[in-house]
Amino acid sequence: MRINISLIDFKRIQRAGPEAILMLRFAIAVNDLISGNYFLRTAKDLKANPKMREMGRGLSQFAIKIQIGHLCEALLLIRNSNDKVEPTLDTLPKLKRQIRSLSPRAQQSYRLLRRSLPGGRDHNKFKTYVENFRNQVSFHYDAGYRGRGKLRDAPVAKDALDRLAEESTPGRMVLGQDINTCRFSFADDVMDTAVCRLIWGIDKKIAGEDLQKAADKIAEWINIRAKSFVIFGGELCQHYFSQKQR
Repeated sequence: MRINISLIDFKRIQRAGPEAILMLRFAIAVNDLISGNYFLRTAKDLKANPKMREMGRGLSQFAIKIQIGHLCEALLLIRNSNDKVEPTLDTLPKLKRQIRSLSPRAQQSYRLLRRSLPGGRDHNKFKTYVENFRNQVSFHYDAGYRGRGKLRDAPVAKDALDRLAEESTPGRMVLGQDINTCRFSFADDVMDTAVCRLIWGIDKKIAGEDLQKAADKIAEWINIRAKSFVIFGGELCQHYFSQKQR
């Protein structure tokens, strides 16, 4: 595989104004999502190892949290409906015109991402699979959404606990001399129940391998959007910063 290394002149980037700042933010988001994708593959490998299955399960959950958090914020770089003065692709026409010079693959990825924005045909799914996951259980530990917009309570941990108590299935706690080898697997059970049943709305009649397949299908839906941002955002950054070096 051939790798080309280009040097970046920060003084030129500095003189480019708000477009350059937005593209720097794009580059940071692309890096984060690439790292998240790599982390997810590593977690899946651990999960396939019988001796590391429980740790792999927990790391898979964590990797998906990382993905959905960065994806949720990354789409705000394309369009931000909460703040009309926020610099985005939609408010900086010079950048938006560059999209026409991207490859068909990158343009297709861009169109797929826009379908998740307000008014797009995938927006309701995006809110359910990504925004609700992020805002209710992923980064706020069930204390309610504390970010932009109105404060919302999210008592999903209690609801998940109620469901697990009804099933009368005991949870597991793995203890070791080193705290890093410990795992509160019962907390993973709560997380799985909260996300699969309460956030993603998977029918409680679906269980076992069928539940895993349903959850994996949604996780792949999210993963496709994360990869699409990498494809689109990565190529857009390549075009932009290459031009600025000329």
